[in-house]
Amino acid sequence: MADPAKTCAITGANGYIGSRITAHLRREGWTVYELRHHLVSAVVKDGLLLPYSLEEGVKPEILHGVRVLIHCAYDFRPVRWEEIRAINVNGSLRLFAAAREAGVNRIIFLSSMSAFAGCKSLYGRGKMEVEKEALKTGAAVIRPGLVFGKSAGGTFGALHKLVSASKVIPVIGSGQHIQYLAHEEDLCRLIAKTCVTDSDYISSPISAAAGRSVTIRGIVHVVAEAKGQKKTVIPIPWQAVLLGLKATEILGPRIGLRSDSVISLVNPNPNPDFAPLRRMGVPFREFNAHTLIA
Repeated sequence: MADPAKTCAITGANGYIGSRITAHLRREGWTVYELRHHLVSAVVKDGLLLPYSLEEGVKPEILHGVRVLIHCAYDFRPVRWEEIRAINVNGSLRLFAAAREAGVNRIIFLSSMSAFAGCKSLYGRGKMEVEKEALKTGAAVIRPGLVFGKSAGGTFGALHKLVSASKVIPVIGSGQHIQYLAHEEDLCRLIAKTCVTDSDYISSPISAAAGRSVTIRGIVHVVAEAKGQKKTVIPIPWQAVLLGLKATEILGPRIGLRSDSVISLVNPNPNPDFAPLRRMGVPFREFNAHTLIA
């Protein structure tokens, strides 16, 4: 029999990170509802799907009986700040308000290590705005680093495919910009623990990654090592990449990589605080060829 205390709902459950969290929690005995766009009320609770929309919000009664809400979703289609704020920021706050009205015990907001005081990207800025409001209401905020795994998706998955497909790898800038990496299993363990940790214990964002940074060039070489290959890295001035992407965004066609992502990449958090993660007691493995393929 399902434990009513272990019932959660996840936005973005069909994405890379959301799908990993969903699978992990289900293995631990949680009933996990997937919040999906474009559903009708007839499917509510049936088939573990719930209808919602960042633009239109969610009806509080849909979340009745849900103990934990994990908000992973982000709409990458908007590129202007006004649109980002209207959909991703205000949409997240409407979702949290509905969850509180429905009596959800714990809200977990999946932010990003691109969010920090002084961040320059619109993505980081939007995440920061949601973080501030989430923390005011006792929600937990988790900032994952670049998430990796054996069959990763998202940004790391795209980078992995690029390295696999060519002997010559173009990298933005000098290749020396740093990233903090998080293994998908460690991130899932942290989120599972956060689901059952007293909210008073988590009062600041949790930077979720291994404490040792890795350069983009270093990531390429680790991926190549895991495949038993050698790659040649060719640096491309990041300003040129930024201008090219901005031009395509103005003209309309989208090619996957966004200009705002370049800004995040070349302006990383210079001093992430890992003290909250240490208090949670969930270690994150270092990024190397062994942890990548294990």
